[in-house]
Amino acid sequence: MTVSASSSGRAGWLKIALVVLGAILVAVFSILISLPYVLPSESRPLTTALPLGGSAKARATFGSSLLDLAQVQQGEGDKRQWAQYAAGYARSALRQEPGNVEAARTLALANEALGRRQAADRLLLYANSLSRRDVPTQLALGERAQVAGKVDQAMVHYGNVMATSWQTGAVLARIGTPDDPALQDAIGRRLAAGPPWRFRFLTAYTGRARSAPALYRISAATWGKGLPAQDRRLASTVLRRLIALNAPEEARSLYAKLTGDKARPSLVNGGGFEPTEGLPPFIWTYIDSGRLAASPQPAPSGKGRVLELRARSAARGVVASQMIMLAPGTYTLAFRAGDLSRDLAGRPTVRVACLRTGGKRSIARLVQVMASATADVSSGSFSVPANCPFQSLEIWFGAPATATDATSWVDDVSIAPL
Repeated sequence: MTVSASSSGRAGWLKIALVVLGAILVAVFSILISLPYVLPSESRPLTTALPLGGSAKARATFGSSLLDLAQVQQGEGDKRQWAQYAAGYARSALRQEPGNVEAARTLALANEALGRRQAADRLLLYANSLSRRDVPTQLALGERAQVAGKVDQAMVHYGNVMATSWQTGAVLARIGTPDDPALQDAIGRRLAAGPPWRFRFLTAYTGRARSAPALYRISAATWGKGLPAQDRRLASTVLRRLIALNAPEEARSLYAKLTGDKARPSLVNGGGFEPTEGLPPFIWTYIDSGRLAASPQPAPSGKGRVLELRARSAARGVVASQMIMLAPGTYTLAFRAGDLSRDLAGRPTVRVACLRTGGKRSIARLVQVMASATADVSSGSFSVPANCPFQSLEIWFGAPATATDATSWVDDVSIAPL
């Protein structure tokens, strides 16, 4: 009971404080507006030219502030009263300066708060005709068009917001996670046109995405006519997000659209370490940390290339990896290696790990295969369970603690179904 009474008391004091603050603002502003009319005639131009006083700019700004106060009122009666105050100042500013976009927009939104929808619509269109750089106007028009199902028109207004300001979050808050395929396609078409804010929007949207189908459809529409070279990193980010959302079908389909049928993430991509088509994470990613490094180099035989591995003393870890998407079943992992150390700690190891929520877990012991010094090809078999749609193919390497540096190479990494 004490907590409830305390909370109620705080709410009451907050309401009183808001009302008092509003009253003070109204009083101060009324005095400022009255100044031009009570001062000597020779002083009036000086006051009306200032941001305060009787200028249209001051009235419009004050009306906008009153409208903000209206939105935080608890009771409907209070909201309407403050909205009426806002409308009065905005209307006065608009009469004084018909081209004031802030006044037009404030009057529109005040009319909407008062239930005068048609008047609000007309005034928003008028504000839009005055300036397409007024963010609140563009957000309001975009939201209206989105609700009405005019998705392309909505994206035009949202695009104006992002071209004018950095308020990507405000746009994303209105778009949300679009379940409407028409809106998803409209977003994609707008992004495909190449606006300067495309990278910023898609990066922010991808990071917040919770719906794999929506992210897939938007991305597919964005790059429907091809993937520009400058967008490759962004496309990889989208693919990784689809993987994080555990969406194998969307990830596979988008990868195929972006790279073509020649590069499917089903088996190993570029097991011979020759230049290949594809996108991370479904192609090799190499590490170069100073203590561990891997890079494709000409083969010792002079034919083709191998992956050269280097490690400093006692360093060990993943030096190369790629994502694969093996269907449930049994497979054989095989590879060749050379320049092998006698110490097992200095030999390359190839491993397949199942990616699950919460991190990686090895599928089985046979997944991990260490390079053999007695066989030309090192191999091992393993099984992929049904609940493992994504796997990580990893090459591990390290240097023995007794060695200063270690080098080796790996080639012809392959996975074949049994």
